[in-house]
Amino acid sequence: MGKRLEYTLEAVNERLRAAKSKARLYQREEMLWLQATLPSKPGNFRIKPYQQRISLGVPATEDGFKRAEQEANLFVRQNETPGTGYILAKNCKSWLTMWV
Repeated sequence: MGKRLEYTLEAVNERLRAAKSKARLYQREEMLWLQATLPSKPGNFRIKPYQQRISLGVPATEDGFKRAEQEANLFVRQNETPGTGYILAKNCKSWLTMWV
């Protein structure tokens, strides 16, 4: 029997679903993306929250899934109130500089 991976796309999305998170991860080629209904960016013409996809810049590896799950949980908590959107973009960019 092989070791059951704790960090796969399905496992992470199942944990997000169980936590009643509004975010889901999906894989596009070899990278992970966050998809969630979020408030619009300040100055945007949209008034209501809408479905958005945000590149996390994280590879689809076990370490990438761990980091993406943390980012998804943090992102949803920070963006639950209107007007606080796009905090992840700043966090993600600073995190990416650590890897480069």
